[in-house]
Amino acid sequence: MRRIKRILTVLCVLACVLLYGQAALDATTGRIFSVELDLSRPESIAWPFEVAIVGDLAEQGLRIGPKVGAGWRGQAGGEATYRFFVPEDGNYTLWAYALWFDKCTNAVFAKVDRHEKTIIGNDPIFQRWHWVRGFSLPLKQGAHTLKLSNHSDHIALQKVVFINSRTALPDHCGLVFSDVFYDGFDGCHIGNFASWDMVSGQWNVKRPEASWRYSDNALIGTSTESAVIVYRAPDWSGYSLDVAVRTDRGHEDAAVAGILFGVQGTDRYHRLQWRPIDDSDKVDMELSRRAGAETEILATFQAVWPAALWHRVEVVLAENAIQVNLDEVGQTEVPVTYDIAGGIGLCVEGASVAAFDEVHVRTVTRTTDGRPNSL
Repeated sequence: MRRIKRILTVLCVLACVLLYGQAALDATTGRIFSVELDLSRPESIAWPFEVAIVGDLAEQGLRIGPKVGAGWRGQAGGEATYRFFVPEDGNYTLWAYALWFDKCTNAVFAKVDRHEKTIIGNDPIFQRWHWVRGFSLPLKQGAHTLKLSNHSDHIALQKVVFINSRTALPDHCGLVFSDVFYDGFDGCHIGNFASWDMVSGQWNVKRPEASWRYSDNALIGTSTESAVIVYRAPDWSGYSLDVAVRTDRGHEDAAVAGILFGVQGTDRYHRLQWRPIDDSDKVDMELSRRAGAETEILATFQAVWPAALWHRVEVVLAENAIQVNLDEVGQTEVPVTYDIAGGIGLCVEGASVAAFDEVHVRTVTRTTDGRPNSL
């Protein structure tokens, strides 16, 4: 009798998988598996979404034609709804196999069940099919609903896959944009800027003059005392934050700028901050941890920082350490005895102006020799 019940249970799960999607088990990595949706078979669909031949080999999928409504402007109300089955409880990451036309047409909204609607895309890969990493969320065993709604016109999607891993990639993935978060502030809707929270100071997306330009637009922070902007993501952990930054030394008080990580609130975060040393090409770096009214200095060190140039600053949340990489050459590692989780932020102190661009948050994995590696 028990054997019959087990067989019936397996048959029920297989029936649900065939009805709502396809699940594949990767035996080489244990219980890592994917649930794939057939985008050519929506439960319901509304213009400007349409099912069409979108792939180079006549694959069917979803598309929105050019100049037929930009959802981020509130134009049109297109959506496509799908049902899919998850065979077991877990945290799942959404991936989309997408084709974007340009920086103004490179995203779609996605919503699972009653979770918040989130942007998929905003990445800088255009006119090439590629996998783009979406959000991660907990899902219970059973049937769920995915609703795609139009954010940009002139886009196409071949596949949507849910994987019960934050680090695994889709099968036969080819070109991948795997950032957990990216903002280059260059889209027609000024990137994800609307999703950032301006805590203090003035923040504007601008196209700086040529001498200040890194890549098209940049996020400019202007401070009289303090300017802070954050992107809230309390469950992010094990990531690297990579930012391009340029500071203005034209004021009497040399520019003091920094990046925040592990942000759990406006008074709970970690900060890497740098202050120019007189007229030299060096800065004093300070790594600190703030918890309420208390601030703990974790490390101080000096770094080479030629003036009037863009620099890349990366913080890697490695195992039991915070690793700081400057311009891909200087590296400092500070040991910690606790896990760090939370969102990111940017800051400017004093009477200063700073420009930020190309913000990347990536998953950190370990290489075979134990060193951290950003995907």
